Amino acid sequence: MTIAGALSGVPNSGAWQLALVIAAILFWAVALTSTVWHFYSKGLSGGRPSNEAGGPPLAILFDAANPGRKFWSMETVKDASGKAIGNYWEYRAEIKNTSPKTVRNVSVTIEAIGPLPYRPTDAIFDKIKQPVCDLKPGCSELAPVVRWPIPIRQAGMLVGDAYGPLKITASGDDVPPTFRTFRFNYESEPMLSDDAIDDALELQRRAIAAQEEHTAELRRQRELRRIEMDPHQQVLRERQKRLIENPAAAMAARVTKWLLPFQAMEQFVAKEILDARNTLVGEAETAHKQFITLKAEADKIEANKPSDYDSYQQATARVAELSKKIDAANVEFRQRVKKIEGNRILIEALLAQQLLNASLVARGFRPDGQEEAIPAAQWRTLGIDFMERTAVREHDKSVAYTGLEIGKPMADEETTKEN
Repeated sequence: MTIAGALSGVPNSGAWQLALVIAAILFWAVALTSTVWHFYSKGLSGGRPSNEAGGPPLAILFDAANPGRKFWSMETVKDASGKAIGNYWEYRAEIKNTSPKTVRNVSVTIEAIGPLPYRPTDAIFDKIKQPVCDLKPGCSELAPVVRWPIPIRQAGMLVGDAYGPLKITASGDDVPPTFRTFRFNYESEPMLSDDAIDDALELQRRAIAAQEEHTAELRRQRELRRIEMDPHQQVLRERQKRLIENPAAAMAARVTKWLLPFQAMEQFVAKEILDARNTLVGEAETAHKQFITLKAEADKIEANKPSDYDSYQQATARVAELSKKIDAANVEFRQRVKKIEGNRILIEALLAQQLLNASLVARGFRPDGQEEAIPAAQWRTLGIDFMERTAVREHDKSVAYTGLEIGKPMADEETTKEN
């Protein structure tokens, strides 16, 4: 049945027929347009939903395999003239549009959310060098999220994971933002972990760690109570208390035999270094004796030169020969003395190093007459005068301690047994 036939029985059908015909035409036009658009959209998306993951259209990706050095590489720092002045590591995240529509004004922010947090900063996209871009369906852009100096360990830096985790946010017009948190440790490779931190798992891990810490604290408290009730631990507790209050005095209390500086040198410096010193001293003494002998002979000839010409010439030649030998012996003596001084500096440094790391301890009298165990840290600026038995300040050679004595602290077990 046609539309006109359906309206033939309607009274006053002229205006009604025209209105209903127009309405029917509009209905079929809308239906046809919807059908065409359905098949057109399906053809664009390949029959797939707009976002396979069902989440935000922007994805934040990082591949630890680093194909083609896409996600991290060593880059060059250049000055205003384009000259290379240094290198650094750059880590990048891939921001991908997983929807069938273009996302406008995409931006990326990075912030640290760990022990050393900082405010969010905008990333500059790697290709366009701008903080904002448009992403077409299925397309992606790389955004630098970390730049780290070379060498990676710089003076004053904390441990590797102190600067993380890093939270990365990707956002655009009319789409929900995408968040991803990465572990960051500059001492590992890659520095940026490819696994996002699961908040629930992280909370669970922290709860377990807190429980373990609580259990360890209870165990430590029980052990302390046990030690307090044990009379045989009294000596050890007193020593630990002194060690906390005055480390140098506590170390000195564990010394059973004090030595003079030159005795400590013989006792605590490597034998081969001392043997080298003794050899140099022997060679210096030999050269000195030879110098004295030759000088005495030359002086005797000079004092008793004969009057006749031939004998005088022979005596003069002999004195010239002796002068050369005297000069050679003098040079030999001075060389040995210089090497002895170098050996002495080495021995002093080795002994001071042991005092600095507290494997040895020294005591002496301050200028006010008070005896004191010398704190280990002071040996950074103190030296030893073996002859005078003093500790002197390196910068001005003034005396800091007199009556210097050096000893080796006994181990806790040995001291406890002796007491």
